[in-house]
Amino acid sequence: MSGDLTVKAQPVARAQGIKLWGDWGHGFYRLKIQVTFTVTADLEKSLPIVGIQGDLVLNGQRKTSIVAGRLVPSGGSNHFRIRGLGKNYSLHLHADLAARQIEEIERVRAGGPLYMTMNLWGSGHTSEGPYEAEYSESDHHIEQSEWVKVLEQMKWGKFILVEVLVPDPVELPESAKAVARLKEAQAALRDGRYEDVVAICRKVLEARLADLGLKVEDYHKTIYELLSQGKKLTKEQRQFLIFRSVHLMTHLGHHEVEVEDNDFLGGAKGVSWTREDAVAALGMTAVVVRQAQNAPVSSSKAEK
Repeated sequence: MSGDLTVKAQPVARAQGIKLWGDWGHGFYRLKIQVTFTVTADLEKSLPIVGIQGDLVLNGQRKTSIVAGRLVPSGGSNHFRIRGLGKNYSLHLHADLAARQIEEIERVRAGGPLYMTMNLWGSGHTSEGPYEAEYSESDHHIEQSEWVKVLEQMKWGKFILVEVLVPDPVELPESAKAVARLKEAQAALRDGRYEDVVAICRKVLEARLADLGLKVEDYHKTIYELLSQGKKLTKEQRQFLIFRSVHLMTHLGHHEVEVEDNDFLGGAKGVSWTREDAVAALGMTAVVVRQAQNAPVSSSKAEK
């Protein structure tokens, strides 16, 4: 439904159309909204409205409400001036959403449409004194196809963004060295030192091994024992094998001279590291460090 823009609680313009589209930036997704108003009051003077802002609420099929974010004017202009009976004016707004917000919106949407509620407010001043301006739009229907197009414009789904909670050095003092190394790897990534990221991740994993009380020779022995168990492996044991695989990959950082040329699966001469390699190494390292809470044992030992 379309709502009225009111000044001093009196309607002065009516919303005739709402358009949505998306955009994206580094670390956020931008939902853009255009509201077109038609002046319905015969105004003697123009009415400026400044300080425009508002709340955006989205509802799913089950009417579960999500406060999606704060609406602010786009283009750096936070004022709006209306006058002239029958004239049309467009207000451009946007809300910046985090990945977790969109995930929650998608959970509530459940593959269906959305219903949008906007509450806008601002203020103004003329020779007659100050006034408040308000606009509310309730249950604006957003078709599934329209929202999917907005997500595509946001490039949602082209990036997989997850948060990995690293061990807390306060709760797990033995993990302090590994966590400190993780921070070093993050700093190296920001500096563009991609090979250093990989090499530091190796040190992170080796610090975690030491936390678990595993010596290198025991570590390799444990791996062979686990591999011999096949389908009997527990979840934790399988996770530790992933730990080993990540360790093997990161061990290549600063150790390129140890790699022999081979043709297996397209093996090539030389080793180079890209940002994608560094991000993959850091992400996988953070995950396996978090999962490696205890040193694994073979299934046969576990059964005893």
